[in-house]
Amino acid sequence: MAVLGDKDLNDMLENDAGIVISNLRNKSVTAAGYDLTIGFICDADEGTLPEIVTPEDRPDEPRYRLLRGHRYLIISREYVSFPSWYMATLHSRASYVLKGLVFSSTTIDPNFEGFLYASLINCSRSDICIRTNNQFATMVIHEVQTPTDTVLQTNDDNSPRDAQGTLNAPFSNINPDAATYAKVYTTDEYQKIKAEHSAARLRAAKKLQEKQDYATHARVLSEREAVNEQQLADLQSQINSLRTDSDHAKQTAELERKKRQRYNAVMAAIIGILLFVILYLIWGMTVWTVLAGAGSVMFGVLGGLADGIAVKEFWGKKGE
Repeated sequence: MAVLGDKDLNDMLENDAGIVISNLRNKSVTAAGYDLTIGFICDADEGTLPEIVTPEDRPDEPRYRLLRGHRYLIISREYVSFPSWYMATLHSRASYVLKGLVFSSTTIDPNFEGFLYASLINCSRSDICIRTNNQFATMVIHEVQTPTDTVLQTNDDNSPRDAQGTLNAPFSNINPDAATYAKVYTTDEYQKIKAEHSAARLRAAKKLQEKQDYATHARVLSEREAVNEQQLADLQSQINSLRTDSDHAKQTAELERKKRQRYNAVMAAIIGILLFVILYLIWGMTVWTVLAGAGSVMFGVLGGLADGIAVKEFWGKKGE
């Protein structure tokens, strides 16, 4: 399962190639994923918002005071949409771990859309202050080997089994006030980014459709090319078969020609000898008898050879 690096994620976001992240901060793209920003934080047990303190030496960096031993509900500033071929896991940041803040790792399923929720517990013996706009977790994005058709699970009332639904459940172990604050935050923030996020998702869907259409077109062309290659191979096979038949016919004709030449020559010799015998019986052994017999034999032999040559020339022209 491949992990997306900064180049992969930036290329995807710039080209609307799949994942959509609204309220994105470019500096939060890391070599191994994306650092999520605190959008909302509330004491999960008491339902109170944490105190905001401003350091005297850094008045432009207000901070949340997280009480020791308290558990906090955090919601990301980012609103994300994942297609069916990507998922993610959330991991603690080293700076938080060293301070004594325990982060609840979780998984983001393919086809997920929404804000990201997490729990943060101060396990140290003292209060900890963190910047109000700080990154609280690293989202590591993984490519699913085979895109899934599975959608998010639903509750008994067919409502999506998402984090907000869990917060409002009877046994959520979250203070009702905290759940209410969280709902107000997500509702207000979603209204701010709804139009932009919907447009980005539409562009991503269009790019995906174009990619699928291109893949389909390429597959059709490949299939047509395979058919054409097969037809060409069949045609070449037919041509080779015709050539083989033609060569075989030529060889057969050549054998017949030679056989006919020999037959004609033998018949001519026999006729010449018979003619010589007849003339000898009539005229006796004279010059004219010898010349007539020899001429008959020669004429028959030459006639047989001439007939064989004509046959060879006929098949030669037919082969051309």
